[in-house]
Amino acid sequence: MEKREHLYNFVVNNDNLESLEVELGRFNPFRVLKIEDLEIRHSNVLAWLLNPKGNHNLGDKILKKIIMQVMLENEDIAPHEFDLQEIQLADLNDAIVTREKDNIDILAVSERNKLVLLIENKIYSKESKKQLEKYYSIVKREHPQFKILPVFLTLHGDMPIGWNYCVLEYDSVFKILNNIAELYKEYMPQKIYDFINFYLQILREALQMDDDKLTKLCKDIYKEHKEALDMIFSIIRIDDSAFGPSKEQFLTVNPDTSLTWDGSDALWFLPKALSKIPKVGNPSWNDGYPVGLWFKKNSDAIGFIVEVGPFDVAEQRVEFMKHLEKFGFKIKGVAKTLDSKYSRIFSKYLKVNDWSNQEQILELMNDLYRDKGKDAVRNLIKAVATFSWKQP
Repeated sequence: MEKREHLYNFVVNNDNLESLEVELGRFNPFRVLKIEDLEIRHSNVLAWLLNPKGNHNLGDKILKKIIMQVMLENEDIAPHEFDLQEIQLADLNDAIVTREKDNIDILAVSERNKLVLLIENKIYSKESKKQLEKYYSIVKREHPQFKILPVFLTLHGDMPIGWNYCVLEYDSVFKILNNIAELYKEYMPQKIYDFINFYLQILREALQMDDDKLTKLCKDIYKEHKEALDMIFSIIRIDDSAFGPSKEQFLTVNPDTSLTWDGSDALWFLPKALSKIPKVGNPSWNDGYPVGLWFKKNSDAIGFIVEVGPFDVAEQRVEFMKHLEKFGFKIKGVAKTLDSKYSRIFSKYLKVNDWSNQEQILELMNDLYRDKGKDAVRNLIKAVATFSWKQP
């Protein structure tokens, strides 16, 4: 079959392609309202879902699940104040949920349980200086006898700067909402169920989650029209991302760094001040170095991550994680166990408007490394320099 005929069949005789276009063009009110990029609208939806008195007919189920998830993921924050079983058995239906009270994104207060859930919602915007400390102080002053659970909610799990908030990712929120929507589908009005699923679709796209139906359609299309698609891919340049050239330029304009591993969607490196660390880790992870710094390319954001990897001797890793706490790092309890292997001790993401703009990408990478992550890098260097690397 000639190339022209392959292409003709792909365009004209392709029911799957039409089905794909229908799926991608499905109506979603949140997309019409452009909610995906506006934190205030995400906060409005979440506040409604968390409100036990909301017309979703779910009572305190979502509020309770969110609190328990925060406790599970941040068990080292305040284990003496919060008990998982106590929350599970508690009745939180008296909770009052407010938006923007004292500029706090979401506040849920249960008088009966003397409990406050404080949520600062950050998707792309940056936290202001001492903003988190200010909000916590306000809540503590207004509810001095209450237990306070402060939460920093982000798309990719960014860590708050300089204040000990619990971290919660939208991925966890998605899983909770998705499970509850399916479990209680029969107990809520159809319009409410559809509304929640519209919102879940927005989160699925933001989190780059696979959609099983779309994935199957794409595979079927490629299987049936492989020749036409291969020809198209050979003619056009699929990836016009400037991330690759930006990575090379980053290493050039930051001569204090050295490459440890280069991937299509990541750049792993170390400041030269850390390059003399003994390679006591797994050779397949960051060339055997036990710590790593790296940039991560997402669909619409670039992240800078500082991570501790596996050690040959688990006991030494535990001691190193404890040592890091002396330098201001907030280390979760699970990271100080013998089974722990990968622990992110700092992460920050910035939105990318145009992946073909090399100048913008490099500027964001430099901003993350030289400014946003400057203290984390400096403190890591100090921690490494003062740690005993002799094998126990």
